[in-house]
Amino acid sequence: MSENVKRINVTLPSEHIERIRRAMVSEPAQYPSMSTFVADAVAERLSDAEAHRVLLSVLGDLGGEPTDEDRHWAEQALRTASLAARDRQNREQISA
Repeated sequence: MSENVKRINVTLPSEHIERIRRAMVSEPAQYPSMSTFVADAVAERLSDAEAHRVLLSVLGDLGGEPTDEDRHWAEQALRTASLAARDRQNREQISA
C-alpha cells in the first residue's frame, strides 16, 4: 500500500481469521498480508455502501422504490437477456 496508511487494531472472530489465512495461502499475490485482505474488504464494503447511497438517491429522484410491477418487468428483462446470452454462447460453440 503506497497511499497514506494508519495502523489500527481489529478484533475478528477466529473463523474469519482462519478464512483470511486460507485466502492468503491460496492467493498470495493478491493477499500478501492480513492487512491487505482487510483493507480490500473494507474498500469493497465502502464502495458498496456508496453505491447503495447513490441508488437510494436515484430512487428518491424517480419517486421511490420500485413497485411489484417494476420488479416483475425487471425479472422478465433479466431472464430474456440471460436466455439470449446463453443462445449466443451456444451458437459460438457450434461454429467454433
